[in-house]
Amino acid sequence: MSTTPQSRFALMAALAVLLIGATAYAQPPLSGGGDFTDIVVEVLSTRPAGPNTISEQLLTATATGTLAGDATSMITCVTDPTGHGVCHAKTTFAGSVAGNEGTLEIQDEFRVNGAVVEAAYFTILSGTGALATIHGHGHFAGDLSPGGVGGSYTMEYFFAP
Repeated sequence: MSTTPQSRFALMAALAVLLIGATAYAQPPLSGGGDFTDIVVEVLSTRPAGPNTISEQLLTATATGTLAGDATSMITCVTDPTGHGVCHAKTTFAGSVAGNEGTLEIQDEFRVNGAVVEAAYFTILSGTGALATIHGHGHFAGDLSPGGVGGSYTMEYFFAP
């Protein structure tokens, strides 16, 4: 199959448009962080699972820093008799990220020792308002006991369609 100069030009023009469009959205992630405090935990249910316990909890907290607002988390944890366990949560955040207002749906996965979060990771699933195009993830640690002292988080994020 032979190509004409016109078809080669059209192909090169199409590639140039694609590359220019891709670089318009390619941006390095922004970094941020802060603290969470004013923690209230309500235990909704507990049930045995062999020697372990499965619990469901509702947590509310206030975030400051890059995330500024209120978070509500539905948490499910599986803990062994010593208090070590793994948890996952779906968090709704209402407030701002670096001054951009809206809400976020966040997925959290973490390891606990009693009420102390030893290792945790979160991923932003979706957003509304000025946060509709945010993408990001981060880490957090702290004390989630009722009336606990709170903790801190770090995150990377960017805005793109």
